[in-house]
Amino acid sequence: MRTESIHIAMDPRSGMHSIVRLVPVEELDRPFGPVDPDALNSLLMARDVEALVEATAQLGAMTVGTAPDGGLQGKCFKPSELQGDGKRTLKLEAPDAERLLEECFFDPYAAREGASGFEFSQAGRVAKAATRRAVEAYDFAGARDYSFADDRYRFLIEPIQDWVFARNILSIVLRIGGLLRENPEEQSILTAAGFSRAMPETTHQKDVMGGSCLVIPIGFNPYFRKGNLLFNDVTFKRSADVIWPLYRSVAGIKKSALTKQFLNYHLKTEEAVIFLTAVEAKQIEGSLKARDKRPLIAKWWYMGLREQGGCSQRETADMLLRAFDRALFKPELAYSGEPMREIEPASKPANLLEAMWLLVRDHPGRYLLTCKNCHRTILSGTQGGERRFCSDSCRAAWNKEHRDTASSPHKE
Repeated sequence: MRTESIHIAMDPRSGMHSIVRLVPVEELDRPFGPVDPDALNSLLMARDVEALVEATAQLGAMTVGTAPDGGLQGKCFKPSELQGDGKRTLKLEAPDAERLLEECFFDPYAAREGASGFEFSQAGRVAKAATRRAVEAYDFAGARDYSFADDRYRFLIEPIQDWVFARNILSIVLRIGGLLRENPEEQSILTAAGFSRAMPETTHQKDVMGGSCLVIPIGFNPYFRKGNLLFNDVTFKRSADVIWPLYRSVAGIKKSALTKQFLNYHLKTEEAVIFLTAVEAKQIEGSLKARDKRPLIAKWWYMGLREQGGCSQRETADMLLRAFDRALFKPELAYSGEPMREIEPASKPANLLEAMWLLVRDHPGRYLLTCKNCHRTILSGTQGGERRFCSDSCRAAWNKEHRDTASSPHKE
């Protein structure tokens, strides 16, 4: 989908930031085409808000379709509904650099901290300057007024939380694939990919987790954004399809068989793959405490893999990969018109995450490259032989670190 311009704004429906994309009307119902591998890599390599916005511009809209059951319901607006002097349907707010930086968790390979398997600290760069530049350059308040062109354009609202979710989920899954490619016999594959074992400590945790899990942080915990915690909880449960569409396209809700109360979100195709925010993962002690005084667990949102009795990490990793494939690869049978080949699968992605997965699962002429420096995995071309780094900057950083290590007798 062609993007005319792209901006950032605070969406009052979620209290979090969104990409605001201007597109021509004729593009809205155009099906997803093949994803450009370089554009996908730009998303996987994004480590700050600036780079994320540039990647979203390259990749195009995350959902399409204006029909009643289409992906743009609640996310597509005429320019006059967001701009101009008339009555606005949705009043977008100015972006806030501090809050935006908090929302954007670009480091799925965070370092474990503390005794609990849920305690991680972000290991990547803070990128405050890049966030400020992005707010200044892409503030929706500075966008050209298109309220006169309702017949020609639409604004699409895409939660940044969803973009970060797509980036980190693909990063984690690709890293597992890249590590298996390098060492097919690796048995502790999930530990090598950044997962940590967490045990339930309370009755609530046991209900949600069902036992020990291998967990990895995948984003900022939206329940702990600024604002009333109860309102934050209710908002995301009631309006999740609008303010978190990519996540909700793959996540199902599990409720207690006895009380019918909400327990957790899980991958629709596999209940052993669960998504945990701190509200579900652990009952916060001292709920009236200021957010900066709460446990580290409160800050992150996790994916957890339930450990099945007798299953190795390799078997659990295979379960995860197969479950995501079933969730994202949705072929439909189509008549080919060719003798002896009457029907064939015709995959039709319903959103950008599914379109990117098509490239991930079938990438001729490319291979999974796990960078020796930053440990991110991308799709690399085969020309020029196999590479060890995702970028020149990572090559330079790795060479500098190892040159310094080699020159010092006190370092190993």
